[in-house]
Amino acid sequence: MRLETSTDDFSTIIRTSSKLMDEIKLECDQDGVRFSGLDKSHICFMCSEFQPNHFLEYDCPEPVSLIIDTTELVKVFSRKKKDDKLIIRDEKDNLVI
Repeated sequence: MRLETSTDDFSTIIRTSSKLMDEIKLECDQDGVRFSGLDKSHICFMCSEFQPNHFLEYDCPEPVSLIIDTTELVKVFSRKKKDDKLIIRDEKDNLVI
């Protein structure tokens, strides 16, 4: 899996999700990327989807499913500058950003 985007959509979703959820599930396949998760009290379910045409580069030849700690990911996104590109890839079942 390799995803590249120049938009702030991902960081907006992660920042918002982190206020409600400790972790989210990232699922990627040839149809797109989905983020989903339950809030901390297990009352609200959130799901966001991005189509492949949303990305500058989209390569996901086989389905990938990862659980992401939102607090840690927000720390990564807080270092992102406005013109930076976001590249997400999996490497031996690890998420590389």
